Amino acid sequence: MSKNSDRLIRKEHYITSPFGAFRTNGTHNGVDYGVNMLDNVMCYFPCDMEILRIGIDRYGGTFMYALSRKLSKVVLFYHNQTFDFKVGEQVRRGQEVGLVGNRGKQPMGIHQHFSLIRYNSRSLKYYSADYLDYERYVFPITDYDRVQAKYGFNDETMAYLNKYLYNEELFIIMLKDSGYQRYSLLTVEYILDYEYGVDVFDKL
Repeated sequence: MSKNSDRLIRKEHYITSPFGAFRTNGTHNGVDYGVNMLDNVMCYFPCDMEILRIGIDRYGGTFMYALSRKLSKVVLFYHNQTFDFKVGEQVRRGQEVGLVGNRGKQPMGIHQHFSLIRYNSRSLKYYSADYLDYERYVFPITDYDRVQAKYGFNDETMAYLNKYLYNEELFIIMLKDSGYQRYSLLTVEYILDYEYGVDVFDKL
């Protein structure tokens, strides 16, 4: 499975309906990821975003739109069991979205529908938005990715840091550190005790 989908679902998953697949009412505007009918599978935000809209469509399906201003993209999560967010709320990559579900009048099994949309005036218009294939999208390399690669952090560790309102200065410091220290979760907890003070790195 592609790296992109791993940003969304961390348990075993597979594509049940690819982008552009033929449907009776048109082509599929997203990608459906099956989870082997497992319950309580969590979906995660693939990047830092702002919540734009949450609702239930005419078919009874739950949906949520979120915007990445840095990427100039809107994403659509569909069929999830619940969305516990407010419009305007800022969320971080790796933060929990909600449980993968099958909400709606068209039963297709438990799966995550996810659409990637070009950000413009049509982004929130379901039938006329400019949809992109999420599986083919190439995310730009960020400091977040470099830090993960250098220090072995995964999204769960990053989400842990997010709870403490981390700022980019911490990761810039870690990124520029020329030592060979690999920062474990215990080290992260140690850093948190110092409220991200620069002096903590002199102690490592």
